[in-house]
Amino acid sequence: MLLIALALAQDLPLPPAPEAEPVRPQVEGGRVAPEGWTSLVGLPGLEVRADYSTADNFTGAPLPGYAVGDAWLRDEAALALVAAAESLGEWGYVVVVHDAYRPVRATLAMCAWAARTDQIWLLDQGYIARKSGHNHGHTVDVSLSKDAQDLDFGSPFDHFGNESHTSTASGSAQVNRTMLKKAMEEAGWRNYPKEWWHYSFKMTGTSPIDVPYGAGEPEAFIEPTGWEQPGWTTSEPAGH
Repeated sequence: MLLIALALAQDLPLPPAPEAEPVRPQVEGGRVAPEGWTSLVGLPGLEVRADYSTADNFTGAPLPGYAVGDAWLRDEAALALVAAAESLGEWGYVVVVHDAYRPVRATLAMCAWAARTDQIWLLDQGYIARKSGHNHGHTVDVSLSKDAQDLDFGSPFDHFGNESHTSTASGSAQVNRTMLKKAMEEAGWRNYPKEWWHYSFKMTGTSPIDVPYGAGEPEAFIEPTGWEQPGWTTSEPAGH
């Protein structure tokens, strides 16, 4: 600032502006979040697990689009999630992010998995969405931890059944579900009643996108032939 002031006072050429630091992905091997989107990695009060980048999810394998363990949301939704985390953080809780933005290819892979395992009922009953708010970047799957210990919510994340319905737990599990729901709703989120972990932030004018998290994943996705058929397997996530 001093150099600029001196240059202006003496009618001298302005010094060159410092080069801007390049924007880097939050996760090694990942992409930079698109314009208008925020990576949740490293934000206060959040722990990103990105379960679909691992085999620790209902399909038993990483999903296409999740080559790295990142999690994005649209900027406004990310701010609202941090607000909920700040509220819960006053009591020592950390918001665990199991999933946030979901590439469209991953939703297609979930539907293909349901078909080849003869579980179309999961689509018909609303446990797996054919078109998901996650694809728009304003929906999250979250739980809570405290002192590095996961809280009891009465069922695992992504459990398919009545036990996962937000109002069906009892005891400490229901207390934890209610506490999470209250904090999320106060920050503008809305719960999906069949899944205690699933919350959406109201936004208008959004569209689904299919940008993969991994820098090495292809921009365009081609659905593998036969992946809806029983017995189909792959050694890598579809689309790699």
